[in-house]
Amino acid sequence: MRRREFLLIIIAWVVALGWLSQPTAAAPLKQKGAAVITSPQPFSVVRGKVTIEGTAVHPNFLRYELYYSPEPARDDTWVFIGEAHFNQVANGFLGTWETRALPDGLYSLRLRVVRQDYNYDEYIVRGLQVANHQPTDTPTPAATPTPTMTPTPIPPTPTIVVVAPVISTITPEAAATPTPVAVARASQAATSASPKSTPDILSLRGMIHAFWMGARWSLIAFAVVGAFFGLKALILWAWQQMAGTKRKS
Repeated sequence: MRRREFLLIIIAWVVALGWLSQPTAAAPLKQKGAAVITSPQPFSVVRGKVTIEGTAVHPNFLRYELYYSPEPARDDTWVFIGEAHFNQVANGFLGTWETRALPDGLYSLRLRVVRQDYNYDEYIVRGLQVANHQPTDTPTPAATPTPTMTPTPIPPTPTIVVVAPVISTITPEAAATPTPVAVARASQAATSASPKSTPDILSLRGMIHAFWMGARWSLIAFAVVGAFFGLKALILWAWQQMAGTKRKS
């Protein structure tokens, strides 16, 4: 009975040691910063008050700022929208862009997330067509001819011709698709990787794997202990030999 209990204790110890030696799952990556405008989309038509939505977050967040510029945008053409915002936003409302006082044309929007060290990340939406003053054509029916009586038994039926309106549109020049800042790009790349999963310790395969891992570590531990005691015995034997030699001399 004691042998069986002793054997069960040894097996449990080996399995536990194998579980402890399993590689643990990697800790989740720390949240990275992001500066993204999700609305309005590039090359869309806007007018009036434009709602700007997106994400402005960073572990060392200080504030975020919104700008617009007529295209082609340059460093000296960006105009600040409203005021700085000191609250982080994740997939929500960023601000409002008032376009009614602007000439119709192509514009760009810029989101800048400023960090506590005053460096910043940017995201730019290009090809936005402001169309506040563009006239809206309505269909105009052609003049209806007056029917003329003829000796035929069925009088002619007047025909109404509807002219479809032709609305000219401005085709924006092809622009490079905006590239998110390095931090947002690292954030998207990070989400595509997943930590190495560990085997299911409750399955038979997992228990067998844990047993062999524990057995391996047990043999290593026994070898270390045996080497320790063997070295101790060797040193003691050498000491005795040296002591005997001194007595004889």
